Amino acid sequence: MKKNFYFLAFVMLSFAFISCGDDEEGGPNNSQGSQTVTIVTPPAMRNIIVMVDANGNVSGGHEFTEIASDIFMVDGVKYQTPDNSNLFVCGYDPEKIKSNVELISTLIYKGNSMKTYVIDSNAFYGCEKLTTIMIPDGLNRIHGAAFSYCKNLATIAIPSSVQNITSSAFSSCNNMLNVVIYSSSIAEKKTLHEIFGPQVLKYTLDGNVERTGTSTFEGCGNLNTVVLSNKVEYLGRNTFSDCPALRHIYCYATTPPDGIGAFSNTSIERIKVHVPSGSISAYQASDTWMNFGSIVAIE
Repeated sequence: MKKNFYFLAFVMLSFAFISCGDDEEGGPNNSQGSQTVTIVTPPAMRNIIVMVDANGNVSGGHEFTEIASDIFMVDGVKYQTPDNSNLFVCGYDPEKIKSNVELISTLIYKGNSMKTYVIDSNAFYGCEKLTTIMIPDGLNRIHGAAFSYCKNLATIAIPSSVQNITSSAFSSCNNMLNVVIYSSSIAEKKTLHEIFGPQVLKYTLDGNVERTGTSTFEGCGNLNTVVLSNKVEYLGRNTFSDCPALRHIYCYATTPPDGIGAFSNTSIERIKVHVPSGSISAYQASDTWMNFGSIVAIE
């Protein structure tokens, strides 16, 4: 998927199975108290098609193993098909798994074209090698504990196709500090700290996300920076309620998004809003934005 947004400062604290603050943003590192924060960008989403011909030759230099008639290993990741059409990511090989994982979008094998549809429960549970993962567009669901205790998982992008993420899917991923959401279903229907945890420092809403739901970022206690794409038009009530560490909002919409009641129990006078240079006066006149600490042009 082509990204149109300038991910201005993706942040993370230093980087530290198996089943079927007040700181200004700037530069590559931030500091929070005595700790240094390092910018990390999620991997670009792309569709990876793996083809295995009748002679067992595998395209693209991928490692492929048929474990059973319905279970396959590709590059250290286990996939299972219930119907020779869909693939469920169901586990990993701790010896073969890489730190930077790219899930395949399609496996073509024995005349069947199978698409990755679900990341199943406990699929990457406790995978401490994992630091980044590319989830292909086309994935529909991420089930419970899919990434629980992936202690070094630093950043993730959720594609537009994802319709549901179980609340426990990313439990105890304590180093994941940067999340990009392309899915309007997740942005509108979920309270994000219940999925990704309270430690996330930066969220980006991109792709076709046009609005947030009620309480999307509510209770994100460490949240410092939010990036909203130029398609965001509306912020639901309590979207940013109880976000005491929020200091920067980058809003690319030329027309200020409506959001009365979106910032309850959050000190907006401490927040700097970054907007298109030609829209500063419109934001200053908006009931939603006029009382923020400062409204400046995006650099």
